[in-house]
Parts: sequence; C-alpha cells; structure tokens
Amino acid sequence: MTGACTTHRNESDPADATVCRELRDRVIEIRLLEANGIDVAAHREALLQAVGRDFVDTCSNRMTIRQARCALGATTAAEMVLCMTSTARSVASSH
Repeated sequence: MTGACTTHRNESDPADATVCRELRDRVIEIRLLEANGIDVAAHREALLQAVGRDFVDTCSNRMTIRQARCALGATTAAEMVLCMTSTARSVASSH
C-alpha cells in the first residue's frame, strides 16, 4: 500500500515549476557554453533577465515531465529544442 501523501507523476504530466526553473538555468548554461569571447557573468545575468519567469510559466503550461527531463540531459541547444518540441502536439491536445 502506498502512503496517502505519495504523488505519482506520469511522464506525460505537465512539468512543475521546480523542474522548469532547473531547465531555464540549464538552457542558459548551454547558451553560455556555446558562445565564444563573451563576458560570461554579464551574459548569464542578461539571459536570466530575458528568459526569466516567462520561461517557467510557459514550460509548466506546455511541456511534459518527459520533455523537461530530456532537455535537462541535453548537451547542445539543438538537442534541447528537439526534446522540448518532440511531443508538443500531444501536449497541446491534452489540455
């Protein structure tokens, strides 16, 4: 028997805000890794300001746990995009 407080999350459930904040930070890190000859600290702050809360809101409204986990494991921006858009139609149609 499972505990009453246990929450089972399905991979197709919407991503939660905590995972989306982690993903936002990972997106920024990937962008910084792919840039050359920049002031990393300044660009990190600028990207955080540009992406900010909107990313977290959009992520938690449109992405599944599966998509977010896939993107968190990506090593390039192109891989992240593939993860985030891989099942976008099924996510949109399930709401």
